[in-house]
Amino acid sequence: MSHGGPVLPSATRREPRGYPACSAHDISSADAGKNRAEVDPEQEPGMEVVADLSSGSSATTLLCRREGRLFYRKFVFGEDKDRLFAQTEHLIHLAQAGVPVTPILEVLRDEAHCRYDMPYRDDAVDFFTYLHTHTPGQNRAKLVTILDSLAASIHADAVPASPEAIDSYIQHKIVARVEALLGAGVLAPILAAESLLVNGIRMPNLPSLAGLLEPARLRELLAHDKCARVHGDLTVENIICCEEEGTSSGFYLIDPNGGNLLDTPLLDHAKLLQSFHGGYEFLVRLGSFSVRTEGRFAEVDFPGFISPAYARLKADLDGYLRLHLSESELTAAYLHEVVHWLRLMPYKLRSDPARAPVFYAVLVRVLHTVARRVGW
Repeated sequence: MSHGGPVLPSATRREPRGYPACSAHDISSADAGKNRAEVDPEQEPGMEVVADLSSGSSATTLLCRREGRLFYRKFVFGEDKDRLFAQTEHLIHLAQAGVPVTPILEVLRDEAHCRYDMPYRDDAVDFFTYLHTHTPGQNRAKLVTILDSLAASIHADAVPASPEAIDSYIQHKIVARVEALLGAGVLAPILAAESLLVNGIRMPNLPSLAGLLEPARLRELLAHDKCARVHGDLTVENIICCEEEGTSSGFYLIDPNGGNLLDTPLLDHAKLLQSFHGGYEFLVRLGSFSVRTEGRFAEVDFPGFISPAYARLKADLDGYLRLHLSESELTAAYLHEVVHWLRLMPYKLRSDPARAPVFYAVLVRVLHTVARRVGW
């Protein structure tokens, strides 16, 4: 089996990588003095940094070369080190459950930092790149392979979620985040409007949908959720596709996310909905947009473009979910998509306040999908 890591779609895209994992280990506190040199390739003898592939998280991801071989190094200093170490454990658990994931070449952690290295494969691209360079039939087959693989492995052991888990998820992931969003000063003029026009389509604004977001109503919508091990961040950029020998599945996963409070398979489905239903990858590349408030109305206009490949795969994903989920489960999947947008909003408000109204508008549009499905 060949170990490597994927090709670089571009310097601004998230890093691709390798296949199942090894065990992690800590380094002792006695080694703390040399940690930064061990973690930072620019300070490590014989190491060359080829590209910085870091995205929006606190971790740094670099494509590195040592002794003529390429590999990826992901590292973080400070309080997020434990979260990064938990990601390595998550990868190991997914691999043990039969999910194709990147191999981990080495893990180092102490009280100051954590880092792990992953192999580079020159035949690998992320799913975003794959689906724009392959036929609709190949894209549909890849999507089905990915979802069937999860359904037959980690999602297969799903059990009904406990009322306590559902309540905790509702309070911390929905209610608290909605309250914070309603208090966002950047969005105050938009939030004051009764109705929101998104690309010319009128819908109730978030404050008008408050009844749908009452805990009792949310409990009804999530009542059929089941818990299982999940990836937790199943974006198209965390799905790596490869066609040469070494990955019999033709794909593997990177960058899982824990800490969801309610680990339901619908979270993984909802992350794909965020891409193909919400158009996330095109929103982050957005250029022009306009925001206007007038009396009881607020209007947000932006190019609603998604590529033809995305549009086709959106229909394929919808067909797959309708085949495998009940209507109540599909409604819950859209609600979990709302939660993914809610999770994104604090970062957008902080890092890109000018474009935050666009992401807010998409969040409301997805919530309106839930409202329509339940006859709100």
